[in-house]
Amino acid sequence: MKIFNNKKRNSSLKEELSLAGYKFPCGGMGLCGRCRIIASPEFEITEFDKKHISPEDLARGVRLACDKMITGDFEITDFLMLSGVIITKPDRPTVAVVVFDNHVEIAFVDNDILESIVVKNYPENTKELRSLISHYAIEYFEKYNVPKATTILIAGSSRAVAEFKGACQDVIMPSGEFFEGNEFDMPAEDVYIVATPNSLIGGTTLLEAIDLEVGELLTLVDSLIFVYNNDTSVVCTTLVLDDPKYRLEEMRGLVVKAACEYFVSEFMVEKLRVVSNLDTYIDLSECNVPIKHQASTALKNAALALTSNAYKTKLNKLSKKIVMTNVADDHKFQEIFTSKCNQNFNFSD
Repeated sequence: MKIFNNKKRNSSLKEELSLAGYKFPCGGMGLCGRCRIIASPEFEITEFDKKHISPEDLARGVRLACDKMITGDFEITDFLMLSGVIITKPDRPTVAVVVFDNHVEIAFVDNDILESIVVKNYPENTKELRSLISHYAIEYFEKYNVPKATTILIAGSSRAVAEFKGACQDVIMPSGEFFEGNEFDMPAEDVYIVATPNSLIGGTTLLEAIDLEVGELLTLVDSLIFVYNNDTSVVCTTLVLDDPKYRLEEMRGLVVKAACEYFVSEFMVEKLRVVSNLDTYIDLSECNVPIKHQASTALKNAALALTSNAYKTKLNKLSKKIVMTNVADDHKFQEIFTSKCNQNFNFSD
């Protein structure tokens, strides 16, 4: 695809591609990292590129399309994850819904993800959450000319699942379960809720950690959840800063650095995988192990769970291997974290 821009300078590549019929999975907000292209000449590397794309792919010219400005003639030589909108009736329409701490991702799936959307600041009550899911699901059904979904998959924390189910307290489900769609007023034959092993670790975390290798530490920056696979069990911890002198957004990077260094020193961590939808890059080079930064894969893995019973079984097995550990009260972690705070903010008792 070749775009000529001789007359108009500083126009948006996202707008040009949208007019040409291409769909941006997260609406072009830089959240998902899926709108990958290779262009000639290459675009300058941006912060979004650094967040979502590996150094190896950046070196071969891979860039995100959502935040680029056109300043002259160029040619897109490859669309890696950006697909044109072609309307065909799905054989087995399903919907994946993944609830994060501050947004919801919803995808229309027919073996692969056909379309997806990111909804920020989702409602935290049963009626509005169900209404939100139904609204976007029905939009997909109308567009693709299907009456309803065969299955709607829901993944989230125990609190989010409780909100969806209308329960008065957090819902703990060691294994995923099927329910009839009309039980929740959903436009689907059935609803599948991914396991929520405990009140701190939910289905969204399981989807992020499903392919975690032995010896690998998964760091979920947005939610401050850390997951380590030691083969016999999967060790998890969550970190919450209750001290009022810690302002979370300023301290998040230090918490992540301290937790990762703690795991590397106390466990046999061979490599780190860092997942974040935030705009902050955290330098973890002091951990001295291979590091991979990437965007969330929860929605993609939710789509796989919709199409594979074996994948659902794998999620259930992972759920039952979860073991919680209290890192926040560990003397070694407190020592590392306090040292970093003093170096950066000169905190004193």
